[in-house]
Amino acid sequence: MATELEDIVEHMRRFAWPDYLVFVSMLLLCIFIGVYFGFVQKKPNTESEYLMGGRTMLVFPIALSLIASFISGITLLGLPTEVYSFGIQYVYVALGVTLMGFVMGFIYLPVFHKLNITSTYELFTPHDGYSAGAKSFIADYESSLRRFLGIALI
Repeated sequence: MATELEDIVEHMRRFAWPDYLVFVSMLLLCIFIGVYFGFVQKKPNTESEYLMGGRTMLVFPIALSLIASFISGITLLGLPTEVYSFGIQYVYVALGVTLMGFVMGFIYLPVFHKLNITSTYELFTPHDGYSAGAKSFIADYESSLRRFLGIALI
């Protein structure tokens, strides 16, 4: 005799018609967006337009894109487990991330927008040539690798 939990688990293993409806409608929406921007709306694609949307996008879609890029699947699965296992002190990380968002938005982002750049490595290329950007990349990679090895070997 099956328990109530086993019945729920068995029911969740199969798609019902509302599940298929949502799944297919999302697939069709993605296909429609791809076809529209790929074939219908033909515009010359420059590097600036491709990377920054021609600087015509509003704040809301950019914010949604940044949030989707920042929050990964590992975060969505691991955060509840972390809070369940070790308690609510993880809220301090959320406060730090929120503070970091304000600092980035009000201090760094206006500078990046004014200089018309999209990456911190571009800060070095216009003035000092590509060698300074390459040197900063190598220094960043080396310091990250040393930090990782220092943690992994302990």
